[in-house]
Amino acid sequence: MTRNSLASFDQIVSAWRETAENTARALTPAELAIFPNLLHDSTEVRAALSQAYPENELSASLLAADVFGLDRHLFELHHHTFAGLYESAGRTLRCVWERAFRSHFADRSHFGGAGATPDEKAGWLDAARLNWPKCIVPVLSVLFPLPHDGSAVDHFKALWDRLNQVVHPSAPMRFSEMRESGRMLWPHFDADLCRQRLADVNEVLALVWLLVLCQFPKTRGAFAHPARVFDSFPLLKTLLT
Repeated sequence: MTRNSLASFDQIVSAWRETAENTARALTPAELAIFPNLLHDSTEVRAALSQAYPENELSASLLAADVFGLDRHLFELHHHTFAGLYESAGRTLRCVWERAFRSHFADRSHFGGAGATPDEKAGWLDAARLNWPKCIVPVLSVLFPLPHDGSAVDHFKALWDRLNQVVHPSAPMRFSEMRESGRMLWPHFDADLCRQRLADVNEVLALVWLLVLCQFPKTRGAFAHPARVFDSFPLLKTLLT
């Protein structure tokens, strides 16, 4: 990397830091604690998996692999959200959600149950071309079997659509960039967009943790009396007590 390139990168980092400082001043203590809590939860979930299941069982699972590699995405989400890169945070969040659900689908499908390797499962997923009706809805129906009125699916469909708006060049994404002068030229703090993305992060990570508890039920014992674990997810804590 040339000296000019380093200088340009330093300027970008300085601008991100300024946005992050504006973000930190505007958010509440509870909002600022979301990402530290998520990283704590991730550590606790990995420890519970390692203690409850043998290594050969975990190494055969795509979902377990996703969980053990999740911190990288949490760091990305933290940086993007605090640096005003809300669209990038949404794209990462959409990837985390779909990846976990597709992994669970492969692990639990007839294909996955036949002793397939993780590489074979990943190849099968590419060929299967799973989407919202073929994968997300069936897994949501497993996580939320009651009531049968489809309210859980409808609720998460709104979230799915909102995240899709930043994956594709949608009108809502364009409007959010043009709504505040200069935002389409350089990202900066927007209270509404920031808080919406933080709420989205909470919802998607709650789905991921619930999915882990569903596929790996032996981990539930580690959270029978959670102290700080799942602090961002009161409903999930209620399910564990």
